[in-house]
Amino acid sequence: MKKTYGNSNPVSIEITGAESLEEIFDKLPKKFAKKPLIAALRKGAREFTKDLKSVIPLQGAKKAVGTKAGKGNVAYVMAGILSGKVNVTLNDGKQYDVYTPLYWLNFGTGANRNSSHVFQKKRKAVSAGWKGGIKPLGFVQNSWSRTETRTTKVVEDDFKVEIMKVIDKYAVK
Repeated sequence: MKKTYGNSNPVSIEITGAESLEEIFDKLPKKFAKKPLIAALRKGAREFTKDLKSVIPLQGAKKAVGTKAGKGNVAYVMAGILSGKVNVTLNDGKQYDVYTPLYWLNFGTGANRNSSHVFQKKRKAVSAGWKGGIKPLGFVQNSWSRTETRTTKVVEDDFKVEIMKVIDKYAVK
């Protein structure tokens, strides 16, 4: 059985010799099949979030790093910098959700914006000719590069364990 999960950078999980497991999960209601996958994804995401917390460049921003499970029928876990967790006061004296300045630090601003990142909004005409800005640090991408293989391995290994827990729990004895 080979399934691909996610939509931006999907992680493929392959379990060989699992045709009988696929039959079992097809017979179970969707909520039972989703739980072990979410548990495995959360455990794998810990590798990434732990590394991200160790390199985050803004004081007091570690609390904004975490995971959040998706809702609905699709099983996914978001890991990284979450908005609405922490506010910071910047040099201009204004309060910002920590997500915004971390986004600026990760992808850059003004003329120094990361050229490989696809921004939702282009630079405004007023500032299009301005030079300078925050230089991109790319700390989130670097953290993911360092932990991608470990994270994937943890998800694969833990998924097998979580599947066995569900099978043991709902097996006819």
